[in-house]
Amino acid sequence: MIQTEARTKKCQFSRSYRKDTFLARAHLPAWKVLGFIDLWLKKVQLNAIADLLDIGSSETMSDWSSYCREVMFDAAVLNAEPLGGPGKTVHIDESKFGTRKYRRGHRVESKWVFGGVEEESGRSFMIPVKHRSKAYLLPILQHFVLPGTTVISDCWKAYDCLKDEGFRHYSASHSIRFKAPDSGVQKNTYKCLWRYAKETTGSHNTKGEFLPGSLAKHFFLKSCRIREVNPFLEFCTLVASLYNGINEASPSPRCKAFNDLNSVLDSLETNGEMKEEVE
Repeated sequence: MIQTEARTKKCQFSRSYRKDTFLARAHLPAWKVLGFIDLWLKKVQLNAIADLLDIGSSETMSDWSSYCREVMFDAAVLNAEPLGGPGKTVHIDESKFGTRKYRRGHRVESKWVFGGVEEESGRSFMIPVKHRSKAYLLPILQHFVLPGTTVISDCWKAYDCLKDEGFRHYSASHSIRFKAPDSGVQKNTYKCLWRYAKETTGSHNTKGEFLPGSLAKHFFLKSCRIREVNPFLEFCTLVASLYNGINEASPSPRCKAFNDLNSVLDSLETNGEMKEEVE
């Protein structure tokens, strides 16, 4: 049985077991929070979770969905190791999430997402982007992909500089099948990655505040399948690494690098250096 406070006999000091943890903001009993996380990871619909756990507030359901996405996104930033390196091949591309059509008088907003997949391991990254210019995409690629990597892309002009930036670069049109020299890699192997990511995030999750977390959830569950680990236990491990209940963990080098990347992108946008390339 979990007690709500830990109290010493001598000094009468007490401390809630929720303090400085993932449960600090929770008004729900701990068992309901854990039940929500387990069902949410199993992709049970929110209204069904609410019925099963007797949670009457739709706002509470939405808040906990948001909290869980935050954990996954933060963990992805803290733990993500760059792809590629000498002898490795990474496919890169941009794709638009969401469909531009009217439903009940409302248009679904679409967002560009830039991503890549490492051929040898299947490891991948995806990140929403505001622009598709060389100045904007190159810092992102340099953050997620190591120098010396063989990079395969389409013929988008923004990628013409990659050979001058420490990458082996090969490009091909979307309409043909392509094998990179010395690799035997088929260019369109990443297509299933985009398709599955779009299917799992859904068009309703393409809003700016939802898409990063939805992509993080997609990659989290994909990673759990590949490694054959229990998603619920893995999520609890992530929570423990982010909320240790004593003090805030120091940012990892990768987290600092990601923050630096965001600063660079913000600076480029502020200075108006976002001119799009012409294909």
